[in-house]
Amino acid sequence: MRSHEERVAETKRRIAARQRREQRRRSTITMLSAAAACLVLIVGVSFAMPGMVAGIRPGDYAGYETAASMYGGGAVLAGIA
Repeated sequence: MRSHEERVAETKRRIAARQRREQRRRSTITMLSAAAACLVLIVGVSFAMPGMVAGIRPGDYAGYETAASMYGGGAVLAGIA
């Protein structure tokens, strides 16, 4: 038969194990929720992107020419030197 101290120690061990399992479960749920939110964001942006690009008229790139490349409006890329 176990002594009182042994029963208390076993109870504390079981409580700690249960808390570790619960923490692991919460961490897994948080990780999966974050991954799902990122996936929803990526899919949402991929559906919105064609509409955003369609709104840009040809020749109306004011403000965009310096954002994409350091060769923005240079004739070097066109082969005209």
